[in-house]
Amino acid sequence: MIDFERIEGKTRKWTMGHVRAGKEVFRKEIEDAGLTFVEEVKLEGLKENYFLRFRKE
Repeated sequence: MIDFERIEGKTRKWTMGHVRAGKEVFRKEIEDAGLTFVEEVKLEGLKENYFLRFRKE
């Protein structure tokens, strides 16, 4: 999953107004849906985004 970071005081105003929830909320929602968190992958070039990898058990 790739989404925008949502960090108060750091994230651009436009993103804060359009991104519903932060990384922790999305991760919990995906885990609650039955997927297992594998890792957060740092990708060069993603400055405002994050990439979380999950696995379906």
